[in-house]
Amino acid sequence: MFLKDSSVEGTDKLLNTYVLTNEGDQHLFDLWDILPSPGQTDDWNQLAEADIARFEGKFKGLKNLENRVKLVVELLITNTGKPFFKLYDTIFLP
Repeated sequence: MFLKDSSVEGTDKLLNTYVLTNEGDQHLFDLWDILPSPGQTDDWNQLAEADIARFEGKFKGLKNLENRVKLVVELLITNTGKPFFKLYDTIFLP
């Protein structure tokens, strides 16, 4: 799906957006494959400093406007019928 927002106003560019519509149990940043799943308490207790630093670097990179990023989102609808996107992941492009 392609979207347009104020970051591409006045141009012919569109935002390339991925939409997931599955019911799987996914957690934000899973595809970065750095942090353990939320229920893996032992892995969280043994998380290496290098992994923490790697995650922090990628997370801070989300604010850098020079980085090209694709967002993985899921389209959800509230009980009142209002659609919204749930962010599942971010993919950094070369």
